[in-house]
Amino acid sequence: RPALPRQVVSGTGVVQAGQTAQVVLPARWIPGTERHQLWCAGHPTLELAGALDYLLRYPYGCVEQTTSAALPLLYLADLAEQLQPGRMTRTDVTRYVDHGVQRLWSLQRPDGTFGQWSGAGDAYPWGTIYAGHFLVEAQRAGYDVAPDRLEATLERLESLLRASGPGQQNTAGWRQDRIRRAYACHVLALAERGDPGWISRLLEEVQWLPESARLHLAAAMALSGRRGDAGGLLTSLGPDTVTPVEPGANPTLESPTRAVALRLYAWLLVDPRHPEVASLARRLSERRIQGRWQTT
Repeated sequence: RPALPRQVVSGTGVVQAGQTAQVVLPARWIPGTERHQLWCAGHPTLELAGALDYLLRYPYGCVEQTTSAALPLLYLADLAEQLQPGRMTRTDVTRYVDHGVQRLWSLQRPDGTFGQWSGAGDAYPWGTIYAGHFLVEAQRAGYDVAPDRLEATLERLESLLRASGPGQQNTAGWRQDRIRRAYACHVLALAERGDPGWISRLLEEVQWLPESARLHLAAAMALSGRRGDAGGLLTSLGPDTVTPVEPGANPTLESPTRAVALRLYAWLLVDPRHPEVASLARRLSERRIQGRWQTT
């Protein structure tokens, strides 16, 4: 085959009842090296198949990439066989999720944190929270998650909240610290061990918090039974807020696309029938390029 990495390109379209459509296949490949698949279904979830295929075939496996590939499968288990007919059954989904859990355990450090890669000398704070999020969700979905190892990670998230942070308010380091603390509050609330003290503290600082921190805070409040307060916080953001990415390092992996997804997630926790839900879902769908969102 060509001395180039494999490329996956996908796209979607809609054919109305009684009409026909012509599918034009990409033609930029070296002849003889291409493979094409056409999937058809009577429901709109099929358009997620290209993005799912991209994640499952992603060739790398750091803590973020592993978590990103496995997390959607927790929610798509019922649709997997419809999304990839004949290629993915519920058994296959379970195998992928179990593999993701085991891969994460190989990245876990003795103190319950996670390194970015196997054998990493330092913990990756944001990656630890993200992996913990997936593991809590996997346990809630009935997957085999070692209780002692998950407990070690949750204890580290509680330690993160107890630790002292940057003294100077509203600096780049302070904002990243607050994003991590808000996300830790979110994951701990999901695990039914929320920290009301830090939720209140972050709410007092809300005017200085970055958008993603506010969204994680709203999720933490909704999961802690404070849906009214969470809805008020989401409403205060306004409809067109765009997360600016800090110049230089981006240790919490901020992006405008993820901000839309987080806002949609938070509104679904607060009020699935809120008018913002349909608008955010549409905006998120429109951000796809060639069937996917370009990053894990």
